[in-house]
Amino acid sequence: MKKILLSFLLFPSLFIAQVTGSATVTIDTPAPICNIGDSVFLDANYIQSKATDSYTVSSIPFTNLFSYTSSNIIPNNPSGFNDDYWTSPISLPFEFSFYGNCYTSLMIGTNGVITFDSTNQTPFGICPFVYDLSIPNTNFPVLNAIYGVFQDLNYSNSSPTQSINYYSVGTAPNRIFVINYHEMPHYFNQSNNFQSSQIVLYETTNIIDVNVKKRTPNDAWNLGRGVIGIQNQAGTSAYFPLGRNTGNWSATNESWRFTPNGALTSQFVWKKNGVVISNQNPITVNYTQPNDVYQASVSYNGCTTAISESSVTLNLISQPAYGAPINISECLTVPELLIANLTINEPIILNGITNPSDFGFSYHTTLVDAMLGSNPILFPQAYAPQSNPETIYVEILDYNTGCYQIKTFTVESNYVSMPTGNSNQNFTQGQTLQNLVINGTNVQWYANQLIGTTLPLTTPLVDGTTYHATQTINGCESPERFAVTAHLTLLNDTFSFENLKIQPNPVTDIFTVSNQNNLNLVEVYNTIGQTIIYKKVNDNQVKLDLSNYNSGVYFVKVYSENQNKTIKIIKN
Repeated sequence: MKKILLSFLLFPSLFIAQVTGSATVTIDTPAPICNIGDSVFLDANYIQSKATDSYTVSSIPFTNLFSYTSSNIIPNNPSGFNDDYWTSPISLPFEFSFYGNCYTSLMIGTNGVITFDSTNQTPFGICPFVYDLSIPNTNFPVLNAIYGVFQDLNYSNSSPTQSINYYSVGTAPNRIFVINYHEMPHYFNQSNNFQSSQIVLYETTNIIDVNVKKRTPNDAWNLGRGVIGIQNQAGTSAYFPLGRNTGNWSATNESWRFTPNGALTSQFVWKKNGVVISNQNPITVNYTQPNDVYQASVSYNGCTTAISESSVTLNLISQPAYGAPINISECLTVPELLIANLTINEPIILNGITNPSDFGFSYHTTLVDAMLGSNPILFPQAYAPQSNPETIYVEILDYNTGCYQIKTFTVESNYVSMPTGNSNQNFTQGQTLQNLVINGTNVQWYANQLIGTTLPLTTPLVDGTTYHATQTINGCESPERFAVTAHLTLLNDTFSFENLKIQPNPVTDIFTVSNQNNLNLVEVYNTIGQTIIYKKVNDNQVKLDLSNYNSGVYFVKVYSENQNKTIKIIKN
């Protein structure tokens, strides 16, 4: 039951066509068209018309689409015996094809059977009521017939609320002829065992439905036999539901459909603005311009010819003006993975839209996933990026229209390490922070390791004072500060380094440091403060080798008689 209801909710036009059996074509509402060039899926629902030389039998949902009562009750038998008789031929409002023949009339029997055999059955003659044969059978008592339900009913003893009636509804080419057996008693069991069933004939499609509201066997008569089915004039071909051939069985609220299954007699085409474009169904078209009209057209050719058409006009859906999301960039205080809140972009994207609950967001790491709505990021409020930077694709779905847009932004994290250099540096009286040698970008000096105000580069250096430096890259400042202690160098070192020479400078590989006084120690360090050569000396001259080092600027620090001096050299 849930499956039937779901089918009706999703495809109501298909459901009605399946239930009624009419020659009506309908088109499922296409998905919203959000952009020029969108592919549009068009699906038409209709029943194909086929020749009636063979049939299929299927169970369909039981419905009360057609009334079981009518003022058009079959006439009484002129002989005065109103049980077990045939009516005279009753004209049909349309030609109906049954087993390859077109008929304009039929005869109704009071025992739940109708026949197109006006030759072998006599108007107001006996309608058979006792039988023990199953169909198909050439000796079956009623041929060229529809049984629905064929059983021994007692029409002569019916009350005013009980009747055998018939009527037609609808307009060509979708008229329907209904024959009802309403609250009819069994023979030999007339007081409470009432039977209600219905035979429905459809114009153009020639479909037959048998609806059984209630059937219970009369075990006291004819072994409770009953049958649902159809049979040809020769008794050589019959169709019946499983378990509903001649026998003792019960049924409540069930419906059976007998659908012609011979050669196809209907033709289907799709038209665009009146021009045939395809005979396939469904089809996919591309939206190129407004107000294009697509028509589904079915031509039926049988006892009568008919054309059924339905159309749909394609137009773009108006979409909101979404804002552009911002890139998420965060400065980390420790070198660890960023946890980002992707949803901070949602109010920015909605751009002041007054009903944010009408929109849904899903976040994806690839464009394909965003387009398909697959593999969403499960926890966008706390997302750990898979790369740095990483592009995020956000799908915005408008619940009102079904349209979606995809926008992108990046998530990036920055951890900036502190600058580098020599942690102990000499200065002469009057020098400032800008004279300290430090390797970093956008260096900022502080008076304290953790707190304190910034110091301008014009700050005079004080002997024995430690200064703290950070660097800033891409707007992120290093959370740690590099400490440099400044040492005042007296100007009388000229005596200790009289005639100090470093040759050659620039140097290619080996250079010589010489001095009038003995050298105690020579250090060479690079621009980031790393010591690359440490040489103790007790002579006034020493040779040093830079052949294994890259070209660039280096600093040579010479110690002599408790004094030191630093000279810059260039390595080619």
